[in-house]
Amino acid sequence: MQTRILVADDNAEIREILRILLTGEGYEVIEAKDGNAYYDAILMDIQMPNMNGYQTCLKLRETSNVPILFLTAKGLDSDKTLGFSSGADDYLAKPFSYSELTARVKALLRRYQVYKGKKEEILLDTEKDLSMDGLTLRYAQQNAEVNGKEVELTDIEFNILSTLMKNPKQIFSAEQLYEK
Repeated sequence: MQTRILVADDNAEIREILRILLTGEGYEVIEAKDGNAYYDAILMDIQMPNMNGYQTCLKLRETSNVPILFLTAKGLDSDKTLGFSSGADDYLAKPFSYSELTARVKALLRRYQVYKGKKEEILLDTEKDLSMDGLTLRYAQQNAEVNGKEVELTDIEFNILSTLMKNPKQIFSAEQLYEK
């Protein structure tokens, strides 16, 4: 299956240049004015109508860890800091070098595929709740219940509990839990 990259930019000419460049590297490119679905990587502008790149990135990070590269005219250090703070994995200011862009895309995909695997584990509403010894993990709500009382969990706490409950007889090191 061909690697899919979403290019989200409000400038049609930029999207076309990126499509030509990345398809030449063997990637399948999907163009959009914003980012709304799962792809193997996303190249996104910050200045987009409706929802800007920062907002889109924050929204995507609620459900996905797909690699995101901001490709934008905003090149100040404060812009970059805000970009990384909103969940971007990389940042490249326009104008950019085509060779640097393709090298960064390849590096993002390599890191993503090595450290997380080709398919990310997205918790789906259809995933069954887990119960064990009075503890129930509810995937649709992303929360837990202990003896009938709801317990709020951070995303990390929820993922750790999920991993442990799915593998009740396995011992994990802190590093293994971090990787999962």
